[in-house]
Formats: sequence, structure tokens, C-alpha cells
Amino acid sequence: MTPKSMDAKDKAGPAIEVLYEGIRQWVAGCETEHKSCRSRRSHIGNQDIYTTRVLDVSPVEMQPDVIRLHHVNSKQRAISYVALSYVWGAGQAVATTTSNFEAYLNAIRIPSLPQSIQGAIEVTRNIGFRYLWVDVLCIIQGSDQDKLHELV
Repeated sequence: MTPKSMDAKDKAGPAIEVLYEGIRQWVAGCETEHKSCRSRRSHIGNQDIYTTRVLDVSPVEMQPDVIRLHHVNSKQRAISYVALSYVWGAGQAVATTTSNFEAYLNAIRIPSLPQSIQGAIEVTRNIGFRYLWVDVLCIIQGSDQDKLHELV
């Protein structure tokens, strides 16, 4: 967690832990009670759909304020992840592009991200998930081909 997110969690006190526990219980209920959730993958008609990139938000021991762009290989296709969907507004200060793609596979500094993404990382970690999907970071911006591949 970033220092900002730790402060926010401390200010929220035990109420935030109750909220996180409720979310964890909802997810557990979905995985045990819903066949489609148990399979841990999405379907459109008869076609399986998968993302090929997610953010690995598991804290690294020596760098807890760093996440990484993770390429999902064919053996991991059915991984579970949390998705953040929101309207960004005009431009993003941080986005995956062809020029920073390789660097983002190694490290993305959490403090450089917008507060909404930082919050999503905190929630993802606290409800027990390792992976987060955020379009501005998981789709190469400015590449129509990548956008088409990732969204279709």
C-alpha cells in the first residue's frame, strides 16, 4: 500500500475492514453458488473471452509501492481479477503505450497513478485478489489493433 492509502485505511478504522469482509463473502458466495463464477471465466455465447494483460498488484517485499503489468499466458487464461471501469475524462497522466510497455512489465510506481487507480489497488489487495484490470493500463493506448484485440 502507498502511504496515502495506509492513511486512508487508518482514518476509516474498523468500518473499512467490515466492508472488505463483506466483499470477500460476496465473492466467496459467487464462487460457491454460481456455476459461471466457479469456472472463473467469462463467456459470450459459446465463445470464451479472456484478457491478455492484467496488473499484478501483489506487494513486492522490497517495493510495496510498485505494481507490474502482467502478460497472461495460455495456461493462466482463467485467472480471477478485479476490473476497474470508469470514465477517465480528458487524457490520463499515466497510460500504457508502446514506448513504456516493456518498462511497465517491470514496474509501475503506485504514487504516479491517479487516486482512483490507487484506491482500486488497495481494494483489490484487501479483498484477496492478486490481479486488477484497468483499461488505461492493460490496453496499449493509441494502438487500435491492441484495443480491438483486447476488447473483442
